[in-house]
Amino acid sequence: MIKLTNHFFILFAFLLPFHLEAKVIYSWSQVIPNNMISVRAIVDNRDCPIACVDGEEIPMNERVSPVEKKFAEKVCELSLPRETKEIIIDDHQIPTLSVQIKKIAFIGDTGCRVTNLVEQACDSTKEWPLTLILNSISDHNPDLIVHVGDYHYREKTCKSGQKCNQVYNYGSDAWYSDWFDPARNISELSPFLFLRGNHEGCSRAYEGWFRYFDPSDFSSAKCSDHIPSWVFDVGPMQLDVFDSSYGKDSDYTEEQIKTFNEQFDFLLQNNNSKPAWFLTHRPLWSHAKKSAIFYHDGNIAQVKAFGNRFSANISAIISGHVHIAQIIFMKEKPTQVMVGNGGSLLYSQNQKPVLYGVDLEDAKAQEIRTLHGFGFAILDLDEHKISFYDENNNETYFANLTEDFCFKS
Repeated sequence: MIKLTNHFFILFAFLLPFHLEAKVIYSWSQVIPNNMISVRAIVDNRDCPIACVDGEEIPMNERVSPVEKKFAEKVCELSLPRETKEIIIDDHQIPTLSVQIKKIAFIGDTGCRVTNLVEQACDSTKEWPLTLILNSISDHNPDLIVHVGDYHYREKTCKSGQKCNQVYNYGSDAWYSDWFDPARNISELSPFLFLRGNHEGCSRAYEGWFRYFDPSDFSSAKCSDHIPSWVFDVGPMQLDVFDSSYGKDSDYTEEQIKTFNEQFDFLLQNNNSKPAWFLTHRPLWSHAKKSAIFYHDGNIAQVKAFGNRFSANISAIISGHVHIAQIIFMKEKPTQVMVGNGGSLLYSQNQKPVLYGVDLEDAKAQEIRTLHGFGFAILDLDEHKISFYDENNNETYFANLTEDFCFKS
C-alpha cells in the first residue's frame, strides 16, 4: 500500500489551476449603443473579477490584455440591460441607470495641458480644477454624466517640476493622472456617456480611448478615424452621438464629407421624432477668442456635410473642443452649446460676454453668450432648464427650455 504524505497533498494542490483574484484599480459604468450599460474595470494582470448583478454572480469578460510597459493592466467589461438595478464589484457599488433620468451633467476638455509651448500647473486645483469640478457635479447627483471628449492632455515632459509632475506620454500613467484619479469618487456616483475628442484621434491618445471608453467591443485592428454614430434614449428625449474627432476645423476632404454624411444619415434614420440633442466633440459653430488675435470659428467639415440637414426635433448641439463655455442662438438651426471649460487651459478670457448679429459659416448668430472661467452644465429634464456653474458650484447662467427642450429666445 502506498502511503501518501501531507507533502504530496500540498504539492498536488499547488499544481491544480486556481483563480487569482484581481485587484481592481478603477471601475465605472457607461452607457453604450442599443440602450445598454457597460460595466468596466481596470485590474492588475490577473483574472477578471466576478460581478454581482441583481444578486447573481457573473464573471466579467476580458476587454483587452496588458501591453508591456505602456499599459501594464487588464481591462474587463460586462454589458448589461439598462434596467439592471444593482452591480457590485470587489465590494464596490457600481452606478446603474435611474428608472427616470432627471438630471444630466455635461463636461468636456478636462485634462491638464502640457505641450512644448504650454505647461498647465497640474498639481494646483486653482490652475487645473478638474477635481473641484467633479466634486461640484457630484453635489447635483446627476443620473448621467456626458463627457464630450478630450481627456488626455499630458503629451510632453514637463520642463518645470514646480508646475507639473513628470507623468506624460500616451500610456496608462498619463490616463490615470488626467482622468481616472480625479474621477475616482464620481465614478461611484453616476454612469457616463463618453464621446471621443480630437485628443483621442489616431495620431494621439487613441490607444487609451479604444482600451477604456470606446462603446464597441475592443479590436486590435488599425485605428479607425471615425466610430459609428449611435443613439441613447433618456426618456423624454434622446441623445444623438456623433464622432467628429477626425480632421481639421478649417479644412476638409471629400472622403470626410462622405463619411460624415453617412454617419449623420444613420442618426436621421434612427430618429423617432422624440426631442433630441446632438452630441459632437467639435462644434459646428463657435466664436471663441483662442488668443488675443485668433478666433476659433467652428468646424467647416460638419457644416458642409449636414449643417443644413438637421431635422426639426434636434434642438441643440452640445460640444467641447473650444476651451470656453458658450451658447450660440440662431434662427432655423439648433442652438450650439459648448462646455469645453472642464479643466484644460482656457481660451482667452477677454471676450465680450454677449454679442449680437454675428456672421458665422453658413449661419448668422442672433446672440452669442460667452461664460468665463472653468465649469460644467446641468440639464434638469423635469424643470426644462439648463444651468451653467463654475468649478465652485456657483451658477453663472441658466436658460429655460420649451417642452421639446428647445432654448427659449
